[in-house]
Amino acid sequence: MIMFIMLFGLNSHSQYIIAGQHDSGCYFYDIDPDSTIVGPNNHPPVNLPPAVYWVDINGDSFNDVFFYSRGEWVNGTGWGESKLRINDTTQCQIAMGYVDSCFENDGVTLVLTRNMINFLKENDTIDRRLKWISTPLYLYYNHFLVYNHSCWDNGFFSDTSRHYLAVRLFMSANDTVYGWIKVTNVVALSATIQEFACQTSSVNKIEVPPVFSRIFPNPTDNVMLIETQEPALEITVYDIYGMEKIKKSGKCRRTMIDLSDGHSGIYLLKIDYGYHFEMRKVVKK
Repeated sequence: MIMFIMLFGLNSHSQYIIAGQHDSGCYFYDIDPDSTIVGPNNHPPVNLPPAVYWVDINGDSFNDVFFYSRGEWVNGTGWGESKLRINDTTQCQIAMGYVDSCFENDGVTLVLTRNMINFLKENDTIDRRLKWISTPLYLYYNHFLVYNHSCWDNGFFSDTSRHYLAVRLFMSANDTVYGWIKVTNVVALSATIQEFACQTSSVNKIEVPPVFSRIFPNPTDNVMLIETQEPALEITVYDIYGMEKIKKSGKCRRTMIDLSDGHSGIYLLKIDYGYHFEMRKVVKK
């Protein structure tokens, strides 16, 4: 039996922006010529100040984030770092990528960890599903002590197609906007900032046509197939108490859901397309 389930609950528009893209609802700034910062690698007694570049990502005359680069070395030990930092942590967050760990030469003893920034590709979706934090994130770091350890990390080296950093601003209790910064040539203590864009308000905005999913069989004994007109990034199943039971990720138009481990009754299905989502009701016999 095939049954079409009409929308149950909300068809909600989630705020998002696409890395490298902007429209009339965005503030966009092309840095011309590109700005390259080069941080000092100090050796005492020299103590030059860090290289800094401020970004007012939404054009409201308030600097939201800034690039910071500096290093120091002496007698076989040293460190260097290029970071993106936040001016007002109550109003802004940046997207984190991963934690890098630095070990001594024995490969066992942990020296330090660093929170690395999320390096995005052009046309990646920037929305609430990224890992957002309010503390500084590293574009690059190194840390070394002769005969003990030598660590470094630079996510731009591992994939040179990733040039975009994600930022979001809290404009009000009900208004969060997303933006991006394009950065290239991240090498040691230098980086080139080329352009950036940000939504001006989440109240615009994008009118998304409804996407009706086909779910069958519904009701089901155990297994059901979900078909969507466009790829779903994530599908999550909740019981009637709001507890997450199943989650599947991937840009798919066809997804199998197996409810054989669940009790009979009603379940809620959240189909997330990135820029909006659907809530659907399904029944297990």
